[in-house]
Amino acid sequence: MSETVDQINLDRIGAEFDNQMRTANPFALIKTTFADCTNGPLILALGAVGGGGAGEKARGILEQFIEDRIPFVVVAMKKYLQGNPLITAFLNSRRIPINTVEDDVEIPKLYENTLEVIRQVAETTGSVSGVLSLGPRTYYPEVARRLNLQAMIIDGAVPDKWEESTDPSSGLPNTEYYLPAYLKAVYATTCGFPRWFPPLGKFPEGMDLNVVTQPFSRKKIDYLKYLRTLTPIQCREILLDKDSIKDLNKTSLIVVPTFDQVYLDPKALSVFGRFLTPEQLGQTFGFMSELVASLVKLNKQIGSEVSLYLKPGIIRNILSPLLSELNTDGIRLISPANGEIPNEDWLLLRKAGVTIGRAPLCVSTAEALGMGDYQVTSAVPGVTSDGTSYMTESEGLKALARLEITRTIFPGERLYDAITDVVKIKKL
Repeated sequence: MSETVDQINLDRIGAEFDNQMRTANPFALIKTTFADCTNGPLILALGAVGGGGAGEKARGILEQFIEDRIPFVVVAMKKYLQGNPLITAFLNSRRIPINTVEDDVEIPKLYENTLEVIRQVAETTGSVSGVLSLGPRTYYPEVARRLNLQAMIIDGAVPDKWEESTDPSSGLPNTEYYLPAYLKAVYATTCGFPRWFPPLGKFPEGMDLNVVTQPFSRKKIDYLKYLRTLTPIQCREILLDKDSIKDLNKTSLIVVPTFDQVYLDPKALSVFGRFLTPEQLGQTFGFMSELVASLVKLNKQIGSEVSLYLKPGIIRNILSPLLSELNTDGIRLISPANGEIPNEDWLLLRKAGVTIGRAPLCVSTAEALGMGDYQVTSAVPGVTSDGTSYMTESEGLKALARLEITRTIFPGERLYDAITDVVKIKKL
């Protein structure tokens, strides 16, 4: 950390976020790309990506479209809806119809299923302004290309790969990263801080690439700005009053890793046809193991209890043997009281303690900047031995480090030191 504790200007954290919102507004790009939706409703296509961050992107877009009265139709893949219960509940609570794509099929068949649903929506509606696809996979953008519809992709990073492979029998792509679809669409990669652009060579040459901030609704941005006015103690008190966090108490140091479950999920490995390499899973496990060991040390150093947020699921299951073997009497595990934590409470919890951010370009880091919270920010998974940089997060971390608005941690640095720096800066 190049700045000392006394030199950290916490007001600059929110100011950098505000600057990015002014100069790289995603909704302005959406309106320009789709000509203000003058040709009919916009197809909001969900399911080309998973995880909590993708769900929060979707919620922000939905909230803002509803407020701005932008006409839209929702198309979503079935497994996406199952894996994002909060988004499903949001759509159902507002009685927004969902056109579902059956996605438990092989890749060419999924393109075919997507084509059928999008075509049916376009024919039923009469005219549509285009397809806005969340996630880097090209099912929706390629279907839009084949139907001569404008397409735009929003994702947290540029695609890791791009291919031109097609299935000889159907003529449909047999890759989720189809190059012609990328070259035809507008691609918006999200980032919550200024002065970042993916390095050349990390995305297809000729792709219309734009960097925008996270698509948070005005309602959410107002809430993030409100959180800037609250102290960690006040955030804890609100949570205690709401009783939304199981086993949260009044005094322990709160530590919140923002890692999605999938990064420690063995079923997400590439050997099973998914996206995570064994080395990337190993990096994540090593980092989380260091986190547990660092908290054991921290507990002994400060002489008071540490509350580690781990909701039930894969990460908690994977780390349980380590927790049981170490002397973790001074570590209290906390989790959502009702299975899922509302985003508002998630933000309060993080501001009340030390947040360990998985990546600089993700939704949770943008949220931290938006609410003026100084957190630990890593890039895990990072660069692997073959030179692959997962989602260009390692390059993004270097860009974020130059702004000195978060406690970045690079390979070879001690996580314990980063945590104690945040404790001192936030006066926890």
